[in-house]
Amino acid sequence: MSYYLENRSVTGGNTGGVEHSKFYRIEERGNEVVFTWGPTGAPGQSKVELVSDDPAIRKACMEKQLKAKQKRGYVVIQAGGQTVEARPSAEGRNWGLELEVHSNVDVAEIVAGMRSRGLEVNVETGRYFKSNGQKWDVKRDGSCGLEWASPILSGEAGLFAAKVAVEKIREVCPTAVNHQCGIHVTVGIEDFDYVAVKRLAIGYLKAQEHFYAECAEWRQDNQYCRRNNIHALNSIIASRNISHTLNALNASDRYQGLNWARYTERKIVEFRMMESSVAIRKVGAWIRMCVGFVDGMKMSKVKFNTSKPFLAETFKSVCDSAWRV
Repeated sequence: MSYYLENRSVTGGNTGGVEHSKFYRIEERGNEVVFTWGPTGAPGQSKVELVSDDPAIRKACMEKQLKAKQKRGYVVIQAGGQTVEARPSAEGRNWGLELEVHSNVDVAEIVAGMRSRGLEVNVETGRYFKSNGQKWDVKRDGSCGLEWASPILSGEAGLFAAKVAVEKIREVCPTAVNHQCGIHVTVGIEDFDYVAVKRLAIGYLKAQEHFYAECAEWRQDNQYCRRNNIHALNSIIASRNISHTLNALNASDRYQGLNWARYTERKIVEFRMMESSVAIRKVGAWIRMCVGFVDGMKMSKVKFNTSKPFLAETFKSVCDSAWRV
């Protein structure tokens, strides 16, 4: 018998915490029980925990360690060589990930790896098309090469799936991204009334520089993720209906850091400023920041009727105030 587990949990807060990417294997080798651990994708290190000719004793040792690791946030991926992948909860706000890579990657091998982990993938790399949110779509992107667009995801289960996809891209091609590639995170705000939409618009402009501070130098003045117009802040504060707010936001311009162009049609906003990456922890932390900020602005009690920028402490408090709604 054997168990393979992974830990991709976060400790210490959504934005400032430690995001784990570790594996743990528990297995029998003859009359030995062997534990192996390390960073996901690495060989790891091993130790013989028990030597016994009694299968009941070996089984008890394995089950004890299995329970201990599950309490520490590890998820069972395989048991006895069969994939079980007991994923965490999908409770929470809907979101989606678009990750751009250059075209010189082995799409077939990446897709095979994703499918082996239970992800449904649609491949049409010869053209660009609008995803329907049902599967992972691999499609052409005019600015960099290829785009990997997720289905509609939510909660820890969605984050786990996104990390699996990024992991498979990295395993096949660790250099899959370049300076032309970006990450887009779309976040659903269908539950926002006008007051909440206005709060989000104002809050983002007050927090905009904190988002860009997380991004690489070449994303600061990128034509596809320009800063939203900070001078519109007072007009948004004074606006009295959604049309005035969207006009002040210049919402038809989709190449802004926070893109509002799809709000009217689909009730989503899109964070476009982050550079692309196949680093699991970085992608996971960025998703948490974007979704956490939207959740936080929905529920936050911070004042939004002034133009004063958010302090770093206020920004972190908003992002950490909720992950699951």
